[in-house]
Formats: sequence, C-alpha cells, structure tokens
Amino acid sequence: HVLLVGGTCQIPAVQQLITSYFGKQRVKLHKLFQAVAEGALALAQVENLYDELRHGYAIRLWEPYARTYSYVPLFTKGMHYPCQREEPLILQAATDGQREIHLDIGEVADLGQAEVAFDSQGRMTSSRFSVQAAFRPLSTHADHICVARLDPPGERGVDRVEVQFEINPQRILLVTVKDLQTGVVLLERETIAKLA
Repeated sequence: HVLLVGGTCQIPAVQQLITSYFGKQRVKLHKLFQAVAEGALALAQVENLYDELRHGYAIRLWEPYARTYSYVPLFTKGMHYPCQREEPLILQAATDGQREIHLDIGEVADLGQAEVAFDSQGRMTSSRFSVQAAFRPLSTHADHICVARLDPPGERGVDRVEVQFEINPQRILLVTVKDLQTGVVLLERETIAKLA
C-alpha cells in the first residue's frame, strides 16, 4: 500500500498522479495530517536517535596579509551529531591592539546555476549547469556574532585563542574559547546558533 501524508496530498493532481501510477486499490488517502503527528510522537519515543547535518559549516577568517577572507571547514554535510570538532582551532589577532575576535560562522552550500531559454517554437533549452560553493553567515546582524574579548589586547600574527566547536543533541552549535596568553576561558559552551 501507498499511504499519502501531509498537506501536498490534498492537491487533486498529486492524488491523481499517484493513483494512476500505483492503482486505486493500493493508495490510501485517509488521515493525511494525523499520520504526520502520530509519526512525530512515535519518533520522540525513540532513544539514541542518530541524525546527520543537512549542511556543512565553516568559520570565515580575515587574512590581513592577503587582505581577503578564508574559510575553515568546521563540520561537513552528512556528519552525525552530537559531535565535536576533533582539533581545536587556533586563531590570531589580525591587527596589533585588537581587543575582540569575532567568530563569524556560516553555512556552506553548493549553489547550482543554469540559464533557461525558450526558442521561437516554445522549446526549452538551457546552458550548462554550474555548481559553486557559497557562504551564508548564521547571523545576519553584527551584534549577534559570537565575540571573544581580549585583555590584554592581541598582537598581529601571534596565536591568541584556542576555539573548540561542538554540536549537541538538539543540533545547537556551541563554542568554547580559551585565551592562550592568560589561560582564561573566555566563553564556555556558548551558543552560536541552532543549525538547520
């Protein structure tokens, strides 16, 4: 049998397509929304649910010598969580006298692009499909970017903080930052964002 669930299954064209493919006897159309709710309740009772990330995540760093951004991968798409990044990330101050290090973390996604056109007879043609990586910050507001405050101020080119990243069972990205010069933990398991 084929059990249709969810709102899209209320669309007559969807019902007709599925019924024409599998046959009217096999397709069941009752309890469209109740099945989704009951499935969610049943899933909540499963212990040790093992899930994976739908996106990759990276930290964006300013490279003062190259005067451009670089991206360091933190977690890759498909990784199972909860998890922790194996190696801590060591960061330096980008300028002398720097008082803050901003942790600009974002989603790394593959974007596909193709141009579609129609000829005079209405036939569709397209250009080659190209894929490129894109970085989308988890926070769109500067005041929501996680910040490690340095006291005393940092020196350009000197290792200053050790950053450890983890994702908890609720898919929340957490960060712990330790000042290498003073030995003080500046942030301990601070929430960065809930991941998609």
